Amino acid sequence: MSKDRAYPIDFVLPWVDGSDPAWRVKKAKFEKEESSSVHVFDYQDWGLLPYWFRCVEKNAPWVRYIYFVTWGHIPNWLNINHPKLKIVKHTDYIPEKYLPTFSSHTIELNLHRIPGLSEHFVYFNDDTYLLKKVTADFFFKLGLPCDSAVINPIAPANKECIANLMVTTTGVINENFFKRKVIWKNVWKWFNIRYFPLVFLNLMFIPWKRFVGLYESHLPTSMMKSTYNEVWDKEYRLLDATCTRKFRDFKMDVNQWVMKNWQIASGKFMPRGIRCGKLIAIRSVDDAEKYSDIIKKRSYPMICINDHITDETYLEAAKIIKTAFDIHYDEKSCFEL
Repeated sequence: MSKDRAYPIDFVLPWVDGSDPAWRVKKAKFEKEESSSVHVFDYQDWGLLPYWFRCVEKNAPWVRYIYFVTWGHIPNWLNINHPKLKIVKHTDYIPEKYLPTFSSHTIELNLHRIPGLSEHFVYFNDDTYLLKKVTADFFFKLGLPCDSAVINPIAPANKECIANLMVTTTGVINENFFKRKVIWKNVWKWFNIRYFPLVFLNLMFIPWKRFVGLYESHLPTSMMKSTYNEVWDKEYRLLDATCTRKFRDFKMDVNQWVMKNWQIASGKFMPRGIRCGKLIAIRSVDDAEKYSDIIKKRSYPMICINDHITDETYLEAAKIIKTAFDIHYDEKSCFEL
C-alpha cells in the first residue's frame, strides 16, 4: 500500500473455462429448463488470459490482491501460490440458493460477499486489460471510485441486445434518485471538462425530468462494497430475481452497471476522463488487424477487446491480437508457471 493511501485496493477477475467437460454437462442440464441471453462466442477462449496478468504485474504492481473468481476450473499455467493471488470459487461467496449459476450477472452482483475483499476494488471482465502504467488514484481518489457521469440515451440495436439491461438499470436509478437534485448537488462532477465532448450531452438533457440513460464504457469499474450492500438493501427483490435465474436474461436482469450507476447518482465518485480507455468490437479478422495498433501503441490506459466472431476465424483473429500484445508483454509474469 502506498504511503499516501490509507486503504487497500483489490482487483476482481471472473473467468470461465467453456471447454471444461464437467461444467458443460452441468450447464447443458439447466439449459433445457431455462432460456438465456447467451451468445455462441461468450465461451470462446482466445488464449489471452496470461496477458491480463502480465499487464497487471507491469502496470499496477501496487494492487493488494487479485481475486480470481471461477466455477472451479483453474488454468494449468496459473501460479496459484503467488502471494497476491486469491482463488475464489462460486461456492465460496455466492449464496447456495443461487447455485449453480451460469450467469455473469449473478457472479457480478454478489462480489461484495467474497471473504476478505477490500472495500475498494476494481471489477474486470476477462476481456479488459491495462495497457499502460497506472497509479492507484487512476481508480480511486479521496476514497471514492473514479468514473464519468455522462447522460446517454439508450438506443438498443435490437430487442435481444445487452442495452436492455440499461433500460432496467435506468429505471432503478430514476426510482431511487431525483435527476435534478443529483446533478445540482454535484454540479462540477457532472459538468466536467474531462468528459469533453460528451459533456454536452449533460447540457442537452437538462430539460428532461428523468435520466434517459447513463454512459457505459465497458471498461474495468471502480467499486465499493458499501454500494453493493446499499443496493441489495434497496433493491433486494430485483437482484434476488436476477440471481435466481441460472442464465443471464437481458430483458429481465440487472448487472454490475446498477452498482456503478448508483455510485454516480449518489455522488460517491470522482470525475475521470472518457479517454481513460477504449472499447473495440472485433467481428472479423480485418477488425483484429485494424485495432491491433491500439494494443501495439498502448494508445489508452485500458482496453476492452469485445469479441463477436461466430466462426473458427476467431483463432486467426486471436493470433493477431496475441502478436500485438507480444510487443510489450511477451515475457511471462510471476503469475505464470
